[in-house]
Amino acid sequence: MKKIFSKIIVFVIAAVLLLSATLGMYGCDRITPSGGDPANTSGATSKPAEDPTDPPERREKQNVAKVILIAGQSNAVGASVYTYLKDYLGAEKYKELSKGYNNVRTLYYAGEKNATNYTEKRLALNDSDKLFPKTRYGMSITGTQFGIELGLADYLTENFPDERFYIVKCARGGIPITGFWREGDEYFERLCEMVEKSFAVLKSNGYEPEIMAICWLQGENEALAEGTSKQYYDLQNGVATALRERLKEYAPYGGIPFIDAGISDHWTFYKNVNENKQKFAADSPNNYFIDSLGLGLEYKKQPTGNVDISHWDADAMWQLGVEYGKLIIDAYNKVK
Repeated sequence: MKKIFSKIIVFVIAAVLLLSATLGMYGCDRITPSGGDPANTSGATSKPAEDPTDPPERREKQNVAKVILIAGQSNAVGASVYTYLKDYLGAEKYKELSKGYNNVRTLYYAGEKNATNYTEKRLALNDSDKLFPKTRYGMSITGTQFGIELGLADYLTENFPDERFYIVKCARGGIPITGFWREGDEYFERLCEMVEKSFAVLKSNGYEPEIMAICWLQGENEALAEGTSKQYYDLQNGVATALRERLKEYAPYGGIPFIDAGISDHWTFYKNVNENKQKFAADSPNNYFIDSLGLGLEYKKQPTGNVDISHWDADAMWQLGVEYGKLIIDAYNKVK
């Protein structure tokens, strides 16, 4: 009887060993919550294994610094007056704006060489948090103005509070594409310089910079003349193509999204410009257009008593920033 029992025990052990080997052969790992480590009892989860069939450039990068570029002319600089946001957002929300957005940080140049917003000293900073200060109002020509970065930062903070984003903004009021934004021109090269120098700091701080999108706000200058307004498709296509080529090292797997917005109907040939912007957006799934007029954005109310009809009102600029935020996330999720 003992011999029979011993044989049964040996048989059972052998069967268990054989089953374990078989499971290992076919990759049947222990199932754990959220793909966590089976030995992990702390509740933390580990990153799932990468798919070896994906090309290396498509695999998810570690420590990605998500960067958004803003470029163009005065509405990109930001000429909306922030004090008018109090009525639009409410007193409590308005008060929060003075604190800035800690998880959305902005390095900016607003077109004035003697302004404190762009200096070699700032670009020489080796700490990414100092190089990219918290996003707040006043990141423009004056401390009372703002651009799309404010509504954009609020949208990102509200929807992705645990994420960190970086904005590089380079713009100047009143400038056309020709002579300023073509490859080799001052502002094209200035934007690329800001990208290269700030990205070097991000890399030295342990991050891999990746451009989520290029946000373009421009075209008012070209809308002043019929000829340039009709040429806008080719002009904009030249900028987008050259920037994507120059900055391709920092592109997501699917390329850099280019997000644009329509200009207001204050400008003589605005229809030609906006139609060309829409045409450009329709030519590629990686190009996007925000119909500013279709959203009902206004430019005829502020400042009270001295209305600035060349720029969006404060509530309109805020809304525009939110719309850019929505498209940035949507576009990036498609190409990353």
